[in-house]
Amino acid sequence: MLAFDAGGCGGCTFDLAGLTAAPGTTVAFTGGTTSFRGAYLTGGNTSVSAGTTLTIRSGGSFQNAATGSLNGTGAIDLTSSGGPLRNDGTIAPGGIGSAGTLTVLGDVNFGATSH
Repeated sequence: MLAFDAGGCGGCTFDLAGLTAAPGTTVAFTGGTTSFRGAYLTGGNTSVSAGTTLTIRSGGSFQNAATGSLNGTGAIDLTSSGGPLRNDGTIAPGGIGSAGTLTVLGDVNFGATSH
């Protein structure tokens, strides 16, 4: 598992050029704000916890591949990216088997394999 927690450092922000997560990989965003200025492509499990914002900046992109799962109760902000979240996998607000609200600020494009 790869975990990002920017919440414990008094409002700091992780700024990543890009990340690719293979199927079977878990990436957890657990506090504060993490921003991408490049591509985030996941075929694994992505979790965005309450009080956490995953920001896709200008020039960045977010794709949840067919093998990917996106869940949690945090927020994904695409407003400055100029592009949508591309979902070909599963979006499960709250998590698999639990209810919740996962906020997406911006557009989402659902592919043929979306759940």
